[in-house]
Amino acid sequence: MQPTFISTSDAPLIWWWGVPYDPYGAAPYRHEFALPFFDFSNEVKMGREFWDFVGGEGTYEELLELYTETGAEFAVEIEALRRA
Repeated sequence: MQPTFISTSDAPLIWWWGVPYDPYGAAPYRHEFALPFFDFSNEVKMGREFWDFVGGEGTYEELLELYTETGAEFAVEIEALRRA
């Protein structure tokens, strides 16, 4: 069964599975559940590729910097929550 897409413009449609977090980092994705269903090189944007597509080149690095800064700013509170 092929999906049906409707567009109100003449622009080409692009579809893919977007995953904001890549649990495997730079290593190839290997979760057995998803592998049979997707052509990962053509149908999936994950981690860096996802964020740079959504927000433009460099977005992934900017997010990592924000996470690092926020983690440092709230380190004491975060540690207290872990211990609670």
